[in-house]
Amino acid sequence: MPTRVRRQVYKLTPEDLNKFPVWEYATGEEGKAGQDEATVRPVKTSGALDTAESGFIVRAAFVLADGTQMIGFLNTPFQGDDSLGRLQPVIATDQGQIFFWYGMMKPDARILEQRYKWLGRKSKAVFPVQVESDVRLKDGPVRTTIPGFMAMKDFKTKKIIVIK
Repeated sequence: MPTRVRRQVYKLTPEDLNKFPVWEYATGEEGKAGQDEATVRPVKTSGALDTAESGFIVRAAFVLADGTQMIGFLNTPFQGDDSLGRLQPVIATDQGQIFFWYGMMKPDARILEQRYKWLGRKSKAVFPVQVESDVRLKDGPVRTTIPGFMAMKDFKTKKIIVIK
């Protein structure tokens, strides 16, 4: 494995995920040319990955409501937090990444239209999306269901809105 592979997490492709199923943030390297807090590097693993050691980005299998299978990634749970806001599942396509968690920024109609175009489907064929990590993890696979594109309605109450 090359020792200097670096990517921006928001630019990971299906090819990157197939070549390297586990990534970590390249903390401590932010000062290097072309790198910042979004820079990730592949992690070589043997055996089950212990996610208690660090936060990782792991390849995941996504199954859309119509049965279509896609590849992507998610963050591993941390200190018992396996919420969608923590996992932040992302489908990687050749056209770009499809985020489902938008934090405080609700995606506008233009963004949603583009995402559905990249998926080649309408909302009813996409949601709910079933997600499962496909990297061997010490505590077993991470599984979740994505009901739609999500944003936080209110930071204080942590209410989440689902947009389709």
